[in-house]
Amino acid sequence: YMRGPAAHNTLEIDGAAVAQAAEGLAWSHVNRRVRLEANLSDDVWLARGRIEWPGIATVARTVLALPGCGVWIADFLEGLTNRTARWHWHLPQALGPLQTRDGQPHSGSAVRHARGVMVQWSKTPLEKLRAQLAEEGAVSGWQATAYGQPTQAYHVSYQRVISGRDLVVTFLGAAVVPAIVEVSGLALACGMTDTDGNRRPFVDELDSVRFVIDRGQNREVYVAGPLAHRPPEGYLSLGGKGDWPAAHQRCPTPAAVYEG
Repeated sequence: YMRGPAAHNTLEIDGAAVAQAAEGLAWSHVNRRVRLEANLSDDVWLARGRIEWPGIATVARTVLALPGCGVWIADFLEGLTNRTARWHWHLPQALGPLQTRDGQPHSGSAVRHARGVMVQWSKTPLEKLRAQLAEEGAVSGWQATAYGQPTQAYHVSYQRVISGRDLVVTFLGAAVVPAIVEVSGLALACGMTDTDGNRRPFVDELDSVRFVIDRGQNREVYVAGPLAHRPPEGYLSLGGKGDWPAAHQRCPTPAAVYEG
């Protein structure tokens, strides 16, 4: 049931609707086919969805989830010409009160809650970061299980104007875990310094992704897509459920990460 993008956890692009909102209590009408791929194991979840609006935009969302560590959501946007993209998220009321912090170099825009943080990174600061508790009669800020009783929640949103190719990463976890995220030739240092993030991207193939996760003494590297068909030496296949090829490597030193 589609009540509009602001009522869901989704990415909204001006002039490029994923679903057409139905009137009253009626099912929405999906007007774009989404391509979904995944590689899911007990220790690592990797998944991606891709959608295209011919002549307007292409969006690919990649999700890496590491139990006990965090979740990274990488949104790769391409083909946009000065269009506004808005991100919508909903957090339970029990996590409040929320505290927001506008974008800072390396540290990103952040929303702090009772159990941790939600942080967003992009090449330039995101705009209009807001966290608001649902108001009576508002479309956004409500949660419910299926058709259960709606409960008041927080609506978190932010936006930016996109032109050309762009990458925006959102992290959820108890505390920020430094990472480098690379998608189709674009890279972002998330919670790292300029020295870490300004190196030439290791991934330059279309639809290939790489996550470099700093776990303290070790760095874990996850690759997926075409790159995983022929991963560099030392990588092991994830072997999870799903048909999306993925591999990983544990690196004791940063040099092993960047030099493949």
